[in-house]
Amino acid sequence: NVTQTVEGLERYPVNIRYYRDYRNDLDGLRRVLIPTPTGAHIPISQVADISIKKGPPGIKSENARRTAWIYVDLKGIDVGTYVEKARQIVADKIDVPTGYSLVWSGQYEYMQAAAERLRLAIPLTILIIFIIIYMNTKSIIKTGIIFIALPLSLVGCFWYLYFLG
Repeated sequence: NVTQTVEGLERYPVNIRYYRDYRNDLDGLRRVLIPTPTGAHIPISQVADISIKKGPPGIKSENARRTAWIYVDLKGIDVGTYVEKARQIVADKIDVPTGYSLVWSGQYEYMQAAAERLRLAIPLTILIIFIIIYMNTKSIIKTGIIFIALPLSLVGCFWYLYFLG
């Protein structure tokens, strides 16, 4: 550890990681020359204890909160269905302690944002189509008949496509 950083009541060690070429050769890393305040160059092993230790590659944070990520590759199931099932299982089996939170992110987050936009866009589009048809027919009754016929036409289209294979 080079030093420590203090965050609230917690202390975190600060480590330095050198280039991969040097990290793979511990003796080579110990011979790396560093400048001193007088301008001379000395091996880093004279001022530091160098060792290889396993640990996390870094402290990830988002919105000023430390985070841990779990990556999942899905096969044979869509993201929405997976998240709903996983959310239920996690809620049943894990009690999230105070100060911790669980967020479903990634593709699911994008899917939720798209669904939210569609909740506004689809009704607005239907309203615009209704207004255009009304402006063309100048009759609420005729416009209503067209809108009532549309779902029935769609059912007929799907039946026709089904029978054609």
